[in-house]
Amino acid sequence: MEQQTVILYPSPGVGHIVPMVQLAKVFLRHGYDVTMVIAEPAASSPDFRIVDVGRVAASNPAITFHVLPPVPYADLAVSGKHHFLLTLQVLRRYNDELERFLRSTVPRQRVHSLVVGMFSTDAVDVGAKLGVPVYTLFASAAATLAVVAQLPALLSGRRAGLKELGDTPLRFLGVPSRQGAAGAPGRRRAVQDHGGRLDAQHGRQRQRRPR
Repeated sequence: MEQQTVILYPSPGVGHIVPMVQLAKVFLRHGYDVTMVIAEPAASSPDFRIVDVGRVAASNPAITFHVLPPVPYADLAVSGKHHFLLTLQVLRRYNDELERFLRSTVPRQRVHSLVVGMFSTDAVDVGAKLGVPVYTLFASAAATLAVVAQLPALLSGRRAGLKELGDTPLRFLGVPSRQGAAGAPGRRRAVQDHGGRLDAQHGRQRQRRPR
């Protein structure tokens, strides 16, 4: 049987790439080859600190690193759009580059699985097209995962955005009650202002099980 390769596709930023590197070391110990594919965030996204990929690669020579070519996004950067939502849209636009890389570099029979970051779940569509099992690494606290997993149900069927709720507490199973719509003020405004669109852009958490 040919050596199997796990493709890791972290969300941008140090806080997402470093945990994915730790996961890569686990796969290496189990005898898999590991290729990490990196998409750079939009330049205006302060949430994601740009990583020195060369330095990370030099510190982890057993992992193959590949940086996808940048995609155009000037048409997405409209005035008033929250930088977090811009980043999610840019990551979706990287799907074509990710698919092109996977088709041209690693034979399908050698690809064991694709592991995507918590903000890169649109790449699940790439895995579906190629018939590759896809998993999500959620590099944050369990309470945050509980909120994200329950957001689609909260937004489902709402005709208005969340900002109409004001400071009404939102209750999530497994999470202590708190005031406000979601997390930090900037993120809360992004969720409130864009309401239902969040479900289409990121709130849906999709996974495929291995065959």
